[in-house]
Amino acid sequence: MTPLKPTEIDPRVCCPIVAGDYMRATGFFFEADNTYLVTARHNVLPTSGSQLETGDFKMDFEMPTTHSKIDIYLQSDDTFDVETLHLSDSPYVAIDPHIDIIAIQLPFNPANYGNIVFRPDDIDGTHSKSQTFDTIGFPGDSFPTANEYDTDTYAEQISRPYTLSTNGPISTEKLQIRSIENVAVTHVSGETSVDADYKGLSGSPVLGQGLAGIHTLNLPAKARDPETGEEIDSMLTSYWRANTLLHLLE
Repeated sequence: MTPLKPTEIDPRVCCPIVAGDYMRATGFFFEADNTYLVTARHNVLPTSGSQLETGDFKMDFEMPTTHSKIDIYLQSDDTFDVETLHLSDSPYVAIDPHIDIIAIQLPFNPANYGNIVFRPDDIDGTHSKSQTFDTIGFPGDSFPTANEYDTDTYAEQISRPYTLSTNGPISTEKLQIRSIENVAVTHVSGETSVDADYKGLSGSPVLGQGLAGIHTLNLPAKARDPETGEEIDSMLTSYWRANTLLHLLE
């Protein structure tokens, strides 16, 4: 059983995206001096996890491909409208090879579609206190299963987003590392499932007492059952703290 739960009503805090007619993922909207689509950098551009500035928290993954075209699906009544971005045409793209976030300036206002646009005042910086976080995004089950990518099919068949609830952040002592810079780690609540079930959540907003971060990675792990003492499968998730986005857009 997967811990991902479909939302009863789409809160419109995020949107499904398809990068390069292939990469199915999630993005959301943020306004500082301009309005941006925000997602995980590795959804769009080559990204080396080992080069990310995460202190001594290792992310050993390599995404070698560039997806310069991004289709953004925006809810419109019972279907989706599609807005297409080309990185080469965007007036401003904020990237940093050491941060797994990309922000792309938009030529349209997502609020016109009823989407939430986060602002700096929405950022939740209370990471020292343990709490529940909700990652809301579009995993694989949200998208059509058709082999060939077709925007009309996707616009008609994309389903509601899913919520992944986690607890944390986990202390660095429990992770047996000295420090984590810019990145927080949480523990999936309830039962876990195979890593493939979480595909598509990269770039999702992580919500705590506001916008806490940008989801980047799922980490299969082991935990000890407090009742039986047996080792059981577990799942950790990591996200870039939302204030990292402010530094990226400076």
